[in-house]
Amino acid sequence: MRYLLLFGLLFFQGIGGGAGFGGGAGMGGGMSSPPAGIAHVQSCANYVGSGGIASVDCTFGSNVTAGDFVYACVSGIDSVTATWTGIGGTVVADPPMANVYWNTSIYSSCAYLENVTGGSAVLTASFSPSNGYTSINGEEFSGVATTSALDQSDTPSAFGPTTTPTSNSVTTTQNGEAVLGYVCSGASTTITAGSGYTAGGLSGFPCLLEWQIQSTAGSIDATATLGASNFWIAHVATFKHP
Repeated sequence: MRYLLLFGLLFFQGIGGGAGFGGGAGMGGGMSSPPAGIAHVQSCANYVGSGGIASVDCTFGSNVTAGDFVYACVSGIDSVTATWTGIGGTVVADPPMANVYWNTSIYSSCAYLENVTGGSAVLTASFSPSNGYTSINGEEFSGVATTSALDQSDTPSAFGPTTTPTSNSVTTTQNGEAVLGYVCSGASTTITAGSGYTAGGLSGFPCLLEWQIQSTAGSIDATATLGASNFWIAHVATFKHP
């Protein structure tokens, strides 16, 4: 009996001691929380329906937060090689969407701003020479990588007339990426965001920026539905967390 009691005491001390399951160096000790991940913050959109436009503003509901990420697109009837100002940060052109000409009279461009300075709610796209009948859309996210954020960007599709804009597909490499879809119609109609997407800012022709956080990496495209059959352009880009 004495030996059994001694064995039981030693066994109990082995489990509860400093090196056991409950100790500081055991299974429960020193584990850090996973990163919060990417989250959508706010949208902006604007349209100026006249010619001779030197710049167009996209005003968010509140000041953009320092360190956040903004994706933005412009479309107009003239070349839309834009200079982006107002919220700071590193401006990077989305290469496949650099002044794309479509529908015989419309140009579109997209860019993204990494690690923004923030402190302002107004994002400005300026043009030289001036533009006309110009739309602008923007989306702010937190939790996106502050450098080299772009993962995938498709060569935009421009087709029609149909009611179902669809970009080419891309394959993401990281779970939890921000996915942005940009869809414009060549004539006035409604645009409904595609399955899995949330509609952001709607402006202009009209043009829509839609977004989602893709939980599991894999193939994805941007889709939408037009209220009437029109010519259109569709583009998808995805962005990584740190």
